[in-house]
Amino acid sequence: MKTQFKYFIIFLLAFLVFSPNTFALIHNPKPNPNPFKQGESVEFKTDYSSYQKVELYIYNLKGDLIHKQKKTSNFTETMTWDGKNMNGYYVAKGVYFYVLKITHLDGSEEKTDSIKGSIVFIK
Repeated sequence: MKTQFKYFIIFLLAFLVFSPNTFALIHNPKPNPNPFKQGESVEFKTDYSSYQKVELYIYNLKGDLIHKQKKTSNFTETMTWDGKNMNGYYVAKGVYFYVLKITHLDGSEEKTDSIKGSIVFIK
């Protein structure tokens, strides 16, 4: 029984990572540059022509939200993060997690897809 559970988890992770809808939304889901340092900005480029809203959330290793950004547009957009928290101070060096949520029209319905990953900030 324990082995079956392990395989289920591996299958579930593979499904989440290789979801075809995700790669249809963002052709370059990796932030650039990664790692990045103080004075630089990291870009999250979306490549989807009919989105309604893009939201970027940055979390620290404890899971605390340290940065959020929202944009609404119908054009290709680049989200940037300059390494600062919501109070305007540079974050400590380390690993951070991002969630990029894209709301778009799928026919006549709104659909939201998420891209998740990590980024390294060095000073």
